[in-house]
Amino acid sequence: CEKQNCPVLKQKGESAQFRALMPVAFPRPSHETADKTKTLRNKWVFVSTDMGTGIDNLMDRLSYIHTNMTKLKKSPVAYCQLKVQEMIPPLLPINIARQTLFGLFTRHSLVFSNVPGPIRECSFAGKPVAGSHFFYNNLIPQVNVLSYCGSLFMNICLDPVAIPQSETIPVLFCQALVDFGSKLNVEVPDVLLDHAKKGK
Repeated sequence: CEKQNCPVLKQKGESAQFRALMPVAFPRPSHETADKTKTLRNKWVFVSTDMGTGIDNLMDRLSYIHTNMTKLKKSPVAYCQLKVQEMIPPLLPINIARQTLFGLFTRHSLVFSNVPGPIRECSFAGKPVAGSHFFYNNLIPQVNVLSYCGSLFMNICLDPVAIPQSETIPVLFCQALVDFGSKLNVEVPDVLLDHAKKGK
């Protein structure tokens, strides 16, 4: 937003909202996974959270997001959402269900999905897997993060027509990570530094 000189950000400052939908998964009891045809089904809900885009200071923004995430984890919001999701949508006419879903997405800026993967190296066709990504096209931009073997693999699915200069997002993200590393006295890998320099 700052890079694009967003007028809303200039006007509202720290009160500017940038809300994300975050999937929250629930563990399933063994009787739900006993049927192998249903084992790969997910049990999850969306929860809404503000990402603190209007907060200028990087560390303050991180603290704000951390506080929000901690509150969500300790609150009954996700569980209540699950119960509502299980009981009400099946009873709604299809047009109202579609309108409700559309309204949910249009009131948020992106979907942020973080999936824990294997902590040990896996193999495929007898070869070690160096890395892995998952991609999910959605009604709004979606950020996908997968942890695998001590590393994070991240991407964003979006419409480049709807979001001009979206190719700068990875560069700006790398610059933010470099700034984090500098503030926390963490050594930054050369590959990250190289990516961050592309926008300067």
